[in-house]
Amino acid sequence: MEWKIPHVVTVRTASLVRRLIELAQEVDSSWIAAASREARVEWALVREKWPTPADVRSGCVCLSDEELEMMINKVMRFRAILGRVGPAAAALTAASLTAAA
Repeated sequence: MEWKIPHVVTVRTASLVRRLIELAQEVDSSWIAAASREARVEWALVREKWPTPADVRSGCVCLSDEELEMMINKVMRFRAILGRVGPAAAALTAASLTAAA
């Protein structure tokens, strides 16, 4: 069992979580279907780590603001890779996303 340190939600935390969710929705709706099966599995595993709106409302999340910023940057890179490659993104391997996580 993995123990996670709870981080108190601030206005900044809520904003970062919203941004992460917006980026995820963009990737989900526009790019992930073209990615390889391995990349889709890895994407799902990475998304499991993210705080949810319910977590924000509860007042504690599992990632610090710094970790949320790093995750946003990684998702933006993943999105850029998928966007640049387009349909050929199916060749994207899970290792690419794992290295970004």
